[in-house]
Amino acid sequence: MAFECTCCGECCMRIMIKNEGKQYVEQLRQEQAERNKKGPVYYLTPVEERAFWLYEWEMEGYKESAKMLGLKIGFNPVRAIYDELGKTWMVLSWSLDSDKCPFVDDKFRCRVYQERSLVCHSFPVNVKLFAQLAGGSRQIDDPLGIRCPVVPREKFNKSLKAFAEEYGDAFRAAYESYVTELTFMRAINSQIARFPMRVKVHSGPIPQDRKNVQPAIAYLTGLGVLPKGFEKDLVKFASSEAERLIKQLKAGEPYQILR
Repeated sequence: MAFECTCCGECCMRIMIKNEGKQYVEQLRQEQAERNKKGPVYYLTPVEERAFWLYEWEMEGYKESAKMLGLKIGFNPVRAIYDELGKTWMVLSWSLDSDKCPFVDDKFRCRVYQERSLVCHSFPVNVKLFAQLAGGSRQIDDPLGIRCPVVPREKFNKSLKAFAEEYGDAFRAAYESYVTELTFMRAINSQIARFPMRVKVHSGPIPQDRKNVQPAIAYLTGLGVLPKGFEKDLVKFASSEAERLIKQLKAGEPYQILR
């Protein structure tokens, strides 16, 4: 694998979006404002206070790791759906409430490396690469992380197989992240639609109520909308999909990006 992390700490020491430049922050702020006018998925935390996304099971894992290491950490709810029946925000993704990852030691090494989240595991590969490929694009301008000084800043002008070989596990994790996001939202929407008497999703301007904010999986499992072990099945499926893509690329077969 050509890429090798130098432990410079650039990706871990300034993890909030506010560090990515005024133009990028303003673009996201406008997109977030537009989505909060319509729903049904809303943003509960301002762009400037957001770091990278964490899924519910990743957040719970970080809580356990922080407890074992004696660290105090906090999380902000990022994306959420509002249940009008239960007057509850069902949070789909979370963000560390810190501009420096609390798990980085004084030598810029990760203290929870084996349990790190998908977004960390996939760096510096940009998960949006797969969304663009699924949309039929073959010209990818920026398939790599924004602030990694090691990776070349060039257009995506190589085969996907060569790119996968160069970035190895990071490539695989990025595809797992893409599949997880895609199937997570589909499964949530599908299951909610099956139980209209238990959950009613709000759409339109964002509700101002912030009294009850709950992790979506735990909340929906408690209502009997999601089966127990939902997240484990989701992670297993994403992993198997990543394995399928890697095998196709290695064999030189026509590859298929999940849509």
